[in-house]
Amino acid sequence: DHHPGIPDVSLATTAGMSTNTIVPLAVAAFLLTFCSLAHAADPETCTKDCDIVLTYFEGAGRAEAIRIALFTAGVPFEDKRVAYPVWSASNLKAETPGQALPVLSVDGVVYTQSLAIARWAGKKSSLYPSDDRMAMRCDEVMDIFQEILTKTPQDPDQDKKAELRKVYSEGPMKIKMELANKYASDAGEGFICGPGLTIADLNAWMAVDMIQSGNFDHVPATYIDQFPALKALGGRVAESEVVKSYYASKAK
Repeated sequence: DHHPGIPDVSLATTAGMSTNTIVPLAVAAFLLTFCSLAHAADPETCTKDCDIVLTYFEGAGRAEAIRIALFTAGVPFEDKRVAYPVWSASNLKAETPGQALPVLSVDGVVYTQSLAIARWAGKKSSLYPSDDRMAMRCDEVMDIFQEILTKTPQDPDQDKKAELRKVYSEGPMKIKMELANKYASDAGEGFICGPGLTIADLNAWMAVDMIQSGNFDHVPATYIDQFPALKALGGRVAESEVVKSYYASKAK
């Protein structure tokens, strides 16, 4: 569910990104020519024995929480990364279900939508709450940041785009950020759904980092300073053992 105009390709996190494979056109085309579902495994029971392929762009973006959750669960998966210009300028986009990334293939069964995939991965890694009310809060926070991204205004004219985003960041986006900041504040020194890290925190962290690193076009890095609790939460997530272990594994 890539949103055009928001630079997912360059969303490197504060924890640092390792060099990953860029999928060549022919290989990516093969990945996105999906096989029959007739003999596919049940994804609900699938763990270490399944053939799992996550396909997304080169950066962190909307796939990083999924990658971290699968790593934390100890579930082997193929992390396929395709350069956005290659994907958008070729027939790959037309061949992709929903014409958007990420997509997850589990033994040939293809799933779309980053939050649905993140929840599945989160349940396998204990990064998704077992309590139904905490699960609702987790979903809510992920939806907040998803809504912020999907409603971000676009315009081919950069001056007009800058003007639209200024209005957006001072209005609708700020309202959503304030709500997320409240939940981060309520968490104190913990995480949004309690003492343990969840995929909601990972998604919040990615949004904070996108702004802080200057990768949200026409929204200044200092914008995040208005939301101190959310900024502090991002720092705790970046320093968590879950995140540090993931990046340490990528550095090997």
